[in-house]
Amino acid sequence: MRRRTVRYGGPKKSPSKVNISLPENIQVESLSLEGRGVARIDGKTLFISGALPEETVNATLTKPGKRFDEAIVNEIKSPSKHRIQPSCAFAGECGGCDLQHLNPNCAVEMKRDQILNTLKRQSHLEPGLIAPPIVSEHRLNYRRSTRVGINQRDNGELIIGFRRSESNKLIDIPSCPVLTNRCNAFLGALRDSLNGQDKLKTLTHISLSDGDNLLAVEIRAKKRPSDEIMHTLTSLAVDMEVNLRVCFNDQTVALNSVEEPEFINRQRDIRYQFDTNDFIQVNASVNEALIECAIEWLEPKQEDRLLDLFSGLGNFSLPLARLTKEVIAVEGVSNMVKRSQANAALNAINNLTSIKSDLSNVDNETAWLKSQYDLILLDPPRSGAADLIPHLKNLGARAILYIACDPMSLVRDSKILSDLGFSMTRFTVADMFPQTHHIESIALFEPKP
Repeated sequence: MRRRTVRYGGPKKSPSKVNISLPENIQVESLSLEGRGVARIDGKTLFISGALPEETVNATLTKPGKRFDEAIVNEIKSPSKHRIQPSCAFAGECGGCDLQHLNPNCAVEMKRDQILNTLKRQSHLEPGLIAPPIVSEHRLNYRRSTRVGINQRDNGELIIGFRRSESNKLIDIPSCPVLTNRCNAFLGALRDSLNGQDKLKTLTHISLSDGDNLLAVEIRAKKRPSDEIMHTLTSLAVDMEVNLRVCFNDQTVALNSVEEPEFINRQRDIRYQFDTNDFIQVNASVNEALIECAIEWLEPKQEDRLLDLFSGLGNFSLPLARLTKEVIAVEGVSNMVKRSQANAALNAINNLTSIKSDLSNVDNETAWLKSQYDLILLDPPRSGAADLIPHLKNLGARAILYIACDPMSLVRDSKILSDLGFSMTRFTVADMFPQTHHIESIALFEPKP
């Protein structure tokens, strides 16, 4: 997939005005799945960035459309009782945390209710039981994995930060309140070390993954950085005891390697080793609560066979393997299959089989589909699992747990499961990304009577 070019930028440009006027006072009714206020003008839906339900606002139309219009807030005339002061000075400019102005407790409930309303409206489904939301222990300093842009202005000024809201240009951010302290400390030291050097435009972005034992960093470059830059990066990594590598032109140079990064599920006493580019859930406390929810809802028995689809490095597979007879973990990425196998060995788990299989293109002749399973867990990417789900109908599972990072994929795939004869018996949400519109959904499906 082609990535957008990262550019540096000056102050954020004002939105382009459209020569259509909106009413002076607009009443906001609800919150959209994208975190925007929803209003209706003469029967037409209007999405307003920066607005909250129950507010009266003045807004500027930025993008008219046939089905709906889009706007941005100019003035909050009557604020919501749930509006709060953002904790970050860059709120509204940075494209990262788009709901810092909404009370986090209220935000979780609003996001949950919007998903439930969409499920009912589009798929005609209502869960049998709605469990309390899973909330984060920390609303700041919770994010342990991220990618940060880096660039240099023509005047030599260094920029380290995230993309601006609705832009591919970077905003310079000295410290990010949602990143872990170790991530922020490294980025601050990196800034100090590189300031004043030239030829920094060759660097493009920084990937950080903060384990329980150390920070692992990968810096991407368009070509091999200068010897001066490489020496600076090496000294920094050694001083901070950070795993650091630089990637350019399909080459990877390890500048410092202390040990394998890992995180520990303390409730289940399981160690997970990972690589900087491996997918890990960014919020440690919510991830552990999510695993506990999966165990509680699936009610695994020692004689059960469990199928874990989109299994990754073994996030769910490993704890569930200790509670069942056998786990078949299926994943499409070769490196993650190897990581799952290595993590099983690391934890002396020998009843887990990791299989590489393209889960976007399976058929009934796929080997692992020829077995029967008592339980199935799906944790797909944002695109969901619409093509895969029909193949699960005759596998004999008494329960299917679906974990969704995209609400609309859940809405679509829940309808497919319902049509196959499964009822959504339980539902909740997990606030993996506090202060953003993103939300994880957890739904349990069981065969209809």
